[in-house]
This record gives sequence, C-alpha cells and structure tokens, in this order.
Amino acid sequence: MSRIDRIYLTEELISASRCWEINVSNLTRNDHSRIGVDIVNAKAPETGPGRWTMKADLVRNKSFMKEVDALLKNTRRSMDQIEAGSRTAEHNVQLVWQNFKDRVRALAQKYTREAAGKRRSMLKEAVRDRDAARDSLATAFTEQERDTARQALKKTEDRVYVLEEGEFESKFSYRRL
Repeated sequence: MSRIDRIYLTEELISASRCWEINVSNLTRNDHSRIGVDIVNAKAPETGPGRWTMKADLVRNKSFMKEVDALLKNTRRSMDQIEAGSRTAEHNVQLVWQNFKDRVRALAQKYTREAAGKRRSMLKEAVRDRDAARDSLATAFTEQERDTARQALKKTEDRVYVLEEGEFESKFSYRRL
C-alpha cells in the first residue's frame, strides 16, 4: 500500500490556495486521510456581500404598505412635474426614482427592526412561561395536575420553538447574482 507524503504545487497555485484541511475519510474509516483545499481565482473581482432584498412578508404589513403607497404617490407627482417642466442633471426622473427606492429600503429596515424587537420580547416572555410550566410540572402532585402541566409545557415549548426559528432567520438577506 502506498501513501502520499507530499503535494507539489506551482507558485501560482500556492498563492491561489487557502483553507487547507486534512480529514479522516468517512468512507473507509482507516488511516487514509482526505485532503481538502479551496483554490480561488486571484484575478476575479471582489464581489461584495450581494444585493439587499426586502423580507417578503412586509407586503402583508398594512401600515408599511400605506407608507410605501404615499411615497409612491409623491414620487409619481414629482416625476410628472419633471416631465412637464425642465429636466436638469440635478433634478431628473432617475434621481427621483432612486430616492424613492432608498426611502423604501430605509422604511423596510425600520419595520424589520421593530418586528425583530417585538419577536425578541415575545421570545423572552415565552421562555419565562415555559420555565413556569416546567416548575408547575415538577411540583404537580396528582395525575390530573401533571397532565394539565404537560399540556401547558408542550404549548409553551411549541411557542418558544416557533419564535426561536424566526430569531435565526436573517432579517435582511443579501443575494448573490
């Protein structure tokens, strides 16, 4: 049986490689190790985090949509005035539209932050309720009290699970193109 004791690379590959790992293979589970490496294109441009996207459930928020509708009406009015009047480099339809998008983004971020704060406070309350239900189960004497406490505990654990699930979702997601 043979072993690989060395790996030979060109200077270009060495400079383009990163995150070297040596792991035991899960397939054979013996003394053979798997080598892993990330090889990147050094000439590729920096892409950044991606583009911002709004959470889709914000369109169901009536107050958010009312504010966006008002912004859109004002934007349309401004665009109509520009089309009827003179267009300048400082005051044109493209800049008005970009301003509208920036304001909607800021508004969406504000509403998302508020929703996240409410969710966190609801989660804290649910955890307190769950702890109280656990204490109630621990101190229950009769079978009926234990059944009632178990049902209450299950209900609160389900509530905590649902709220924690949302806690780990990204509030503002970035998507790569």
